[in-house]
Amino acid sequence: MIMPAFHEWPAEAAIIARLLGGYGELEFELALCMGYSIRDMRKGIRDFFAARGEKARIDLAKTESTLPMRLTGIADEFGRALQAIRHCKDIRNSLSHCHWASLKHSQPSDGLFYVNLEQSATASRGPIVYAWRQAPLAWLQDCEAYYRYTTDCLWHVQGRIAAQRGQPMPLSIIM
Repeated sequence: MIMPAFHEWPAEAAIIARLLGGYGELEFELALCMGYSIRDMRKGIRDFFAARGEKARIDLAKTESTLPMRLTGIADEFGRALQAIRHCKDIRNSLSHCHWASLKHSQPSDGLFYVNLEQSATASRGPIVYAWRQAPLAWLQDCEAYYRYTTDCLWHVQGRIAAQRGQPMPLSIIM
């Protein structure tokens, strides 16, 4: 059985899967923002995904899009979208490269737990310290809600810059 802890906590596991898989969708939305801002959707998407690593991609979108966003009057909204996707990146990174465990004994301390193995293995010598964290359903739901907020921010920016430029508009969300 793969991921036995996830079988014991299916609601939590489903949200974790959406968070890990959904981050790529957020990156795609940011690439679209970049494409709209430079007036070349194909180049925006290609350049964005040619950059290796999520930090490099976010930095590229910021570098390429900040001036056009400022000139169209939506620099603040774009800044909030960048801040939001950075936070989602941190959420995603905290849940990836982990080992998962379940504690289920009909006690208040029961739950789904994880340890980030990259963080645990940072010491070059001595014991490996496993800093277990619980992944409670309420926290995961908050994370998922923040991903939805980030999507709304990115859609809003896309809609605003497309409208400013007379480009075909995607679904636009009011921020």
